Amino acid sequence: MSPLQKALSSVGSLVYGGGVCVLLLRIVAIGTDSGSSARALIDSRVLNIGVPLLGGIITSIFFLKLVDFCGRRKPTLGALFVRAGLYGILSAALTLQAVYLVIAVYLAWSGVRSYGGSFGGALLLSLLDIETYGLLWMPLCVPIGFVYGAALGIPLIHKTTRSDIQVA
Repeated sequence: MSPLQKALSSVGSLVYGGGVCVLLLRIVAIGTDSGSSARALIDSRVLNIGVPLLGGIITSIFFLKLVDFCGRRKPTLGALFVRAGLYGILSAALTLQAVYLVIAVYLAWSGVRSYGGSFGGALLLSLLDIETYGLLWMPLCVPIGFVYGAALGIPLIHKTTRSDIQVA
């Protein structure tokens, strides 16, 4: 794959990963009460710009790993599909964890600014709270991540000719 093709595919995967993250964030927003403080956080510009950016970057990194895997080996269609799905699960889980960390830092910083105290203690309490309730979203990451990772692998399957990939 030429450097230009690699750059275009990484930009495409960045846009795709960001778009999926926006879609998932909007699905969460639909289920959130419109009067709650959680809804205000979900509708904030920082979160609506940061989540797609983080998700897009993480997705792009894993997609480039998938492209390199296809360049080094001649994978079977099944192996390529499963690897793309597993990279999708990793990408979704890492994006979710990165969002949790960013939210915890934001909450800790605003709490310390408003009420004083230790940033480390506030960060620990914020992470504890967010990770506890965020754990409920993690099982949803698995099937959604697999589907969106496998869907990202479809252009690779389409681009690679039948002679390059072994059919299992």
